[in-house]
Amino acid sequence: LEGTCSPLRDLSINGSTTGIEYPTPTTWRYTATLWTRDNRFVISDGLESRAITVYWDYFQGGTLTQDTRLWTSARPYVINQDILVPAGVTLTIEPGVTLQFGADRVLRVEGGRLLAEGTAEQPIYFTRQGADYWGGILLYNSPADNRIRHAVIEYTREVIAAPRTHGVSAYNSRITIADSIIRHTQDSNAVIADYGSTLYLLRNEIYDIESDPVHATGGYAYIQGNVIHDAMRGFPPPDGIELSDMVTPAVVLDNEVYNILDDCLDLNHASAVIERNELHDCGNKGISIGWPSTTTLVNNLIYATEIGVAVKDSAVSRLVNNTLADNQYGLWLYEDHTGEGAGLATVVNSILWGNQVRDIELDLAHGAAITVTYSIVQEARPGEGNLTDDPLFQAPASRVYRLREDSPAVDSATPEGAPAEDIWGVPRPQGGGYDRGAHEFFEFYTVHLPLVLR
Repeated sequence: LEGTCSPLRDLSINGSTTGIEYPTPTTWRYTATLWTRDNRFVISDGLESRAITVYWDYFQGGTLTQDTRLWTSARPYVINQDILVPAGVTLTIEPGVTLQFGADRVLRVEGGRLLAEGTAEQPIYFTRQGADYWGGILLYNSPADNRIRHAVIEYTREVIAAPRTHGVSAYNSRITIADSIIRHTQDSNAVIADYGSTLYLLRNEIYDIESDPVHATGGYAYIQGNVIHDAMRGFPPPDGIELSDMVTPAVVLDNEVYNILDDCLDLNHASAVIERNELHDCGNKGISIGWPSTTTLVNNLIYATEIGVAVKDSAVSRLVNNTLADNQYGLWLYEDHTGEGAGLATVVNSILWGNQVRDIELDLAHGAAITVTYSIVQEARPGEGNLTDDPLFQAPASRVYRLREDSPAVDSATPEGAPAEDIWGVPRPQGGGYDRGAHEFFEFYTVHLPLVLR
């Protein structure tokens, strides 16, 4: 640093006179070692003060040779070459960091570890520099506990074909993505986990995606509390969540998926527990279960789709306390691939109502079989405890499918195998018995007590 000064007053920088030189009576010069990313200097002559922040632009990408930390900074890191994190190296990104990637640049974690943990107040941004898309975050053969929390990942596209890059791609790796936003992809998924990867996807918002928002194959996936929406472009037509060939049954809980071009949730040869999800406004199916899969569906609300739940190709599904309303078809069991046979299903404590073509469609020619008990089905179905009475939703025209107090679904379900809570986490039962459908009748009342002075 250097400048002009009064010959009558000495300067101090950050409260110290050390290191200040005076080449002439009216000029000064100061040399210092930068100690962090954002270095603030306050220059004072006792009467006036001036401040300047000097940014240490120490990182633009490249291959890391040791553990590296990107410090919190008010200035973006401009990444003009791929970041490569090899085995034995950890890249830590502090809260508040913004990384602006040049066109087609990729953050590659190949055997190393990524820790990118922001906060709600200081999220980490992975974004583009200028108008061009970048290549996203790729984890390859990285079994360490990689974590992305409170981050925004945006404007990514596929730039590597083998393995393919997406918003976040994990191959034979472990990754947790939580409390983050992934958006604005071009011809690529938001999240893909493949080659035996372990994926934890928790409380994220994923939207404006030009392929599947979430795609997991051949490993384990725990997907909870996400809002996934607006994947209305791409070929083949995108599914909201696609699970295939899972080694361990996947867990899909508490998600809302909507405005998807194809299926909200698509399972192929993938066993799964699917609970407390709200799935709606998907162009094809709410849940598609095929290519022999075994699934349990509990406390799901599915509406405004072509087919609420499809069980096909010898897949087996058990549906407990689900509400399938205002779809074209509620539940359809059929053969999709020649020779595979139709699906099999057991339906308990559920509501199928207002589905415009059929509540339940069976491909009997290919072996479809179903058992329905203690359910409300608009079209009469044989089975113990079944009803055809209007379930009396509170406001179905406004998509409010909670039960009215006088609903025949209230207190009329079987307790055998009933879940301990409903889609909103309300404990069951609330009254004299368990309720049918995804919602347990439970209302909050506000009571005003007058103020009395005695």
